[in-house]
Amino acid sequence: MATLPRGPLVEVGDHTVSYEDVVLAGLSDGSWDALVCWCAEGLQRDREGGATHDEVRRAAESFRRHRRLEAGEDLRSWLAARAITMSDWESHLRRAVVLGETTQLPTRPPRLPAEFENALRVDSFCRSFWEIGARRVLSWLAAAELVGSVVPTTTELDSFVEVAADDHTVELSAMGEDRYRERMATLVAWRRAHERLGEHVTDESTIAGFLAERRLDWSVVTVESCVVSTESAAREALLCATEDGLPPKEIADRARGTVEWRTVRAGQLGDGLAARMLSAQLHTPVGPVRDDSHWSVAWVRHREPPDPTDPVVRMDVKAELVVEAVRRQLVGRDVWRGPV
Repeated sequence: MATLPRGPLVEVGDHTVSYEDVVLAGLSDGSWDALVCWCAEGLQRDREGGATHDEVRRAAESFRRHRRLEAGEDLRSWLAARAITMSDWESHLRRAVVLGETTQLPTRPPRLPAEFENALRVDSFCRSFWEIGARRVLSWLAAAELVGSVVPTTTELDSFVEVAADDHTVELSAMGEDRYRERMATLVAWRRAHERLGEHVTDESTIAGFLAERRLDWSVVTVESCVVSTESAAREALLCATEDGLPPKEIADRARGTVEWRTVRAGQLGDGLAARMLSAQLHTPVGPVRDDSHWSVAWVRHREPPDPTDPVVRMDVKAELVVEAVRRQLVGRDVWRGPV
């Protein structure tokens, strides 16, 4: 019996994107196979043990905080809407713990673990596969509306259909080959339009205008930080830097901390920290600085405005302009019909 959700997921105008469409899109861009591999490896590692009670509890807190499900009733309602039991959810959390931040997963095993189908359904919701995938498909649709669909070649389409027909995890047999060939053709045509959209929304003037409006956020800063575990340690480190003139390495050695370097765009630092790094004098200690779960004292070593001739900057600006064009095209039009 099929375990994956089916039917309409989100509508935009006369177009309906279904759960099946999101799976097909995932087959075309690799995100479906990534989910399958994550689930299979998570089941295998969970069977081997390794997730402690405290680790699972912290994972649960993070999951609920991220989805604003702090109240127990909110969590139960969220799970019930997706036919996920508390036991299913806890199993997902254990898989998340044992896999951690792993990005390099083994390829799909020839034999999938027991209980894989239900675990895959649970992971598809708990890892936001449906929401991320649906929004990706909507961005493709918006691009097709803006620049026109780009019809895939027969060879290209045949390869995707063959993958779908051979992959039993997608549970699309009831859909019929003709139907998923038709939908795959539409999805790939939209995706190709999205790949072309950047050419239609960027030129020299739009790049220059974008960077002029966002000059501060896109300024590049190089920061050296003395990272410590507590706010009090950061305050002590700041005194060592300002009053004693000690360098970051010596302060870190004394405080049992670490020295870290990073070069980022100021906007990536977050509103509060970006403002401090943009206004700080070069080579002058700033602190205490709160960043995720750490405290630090920071020195801005270099700062420069964005370079419109830099190929990486131009590529990133193009990507941002595509996102903005898609957002404008879709604003207020999406109607969600199923849970994600």
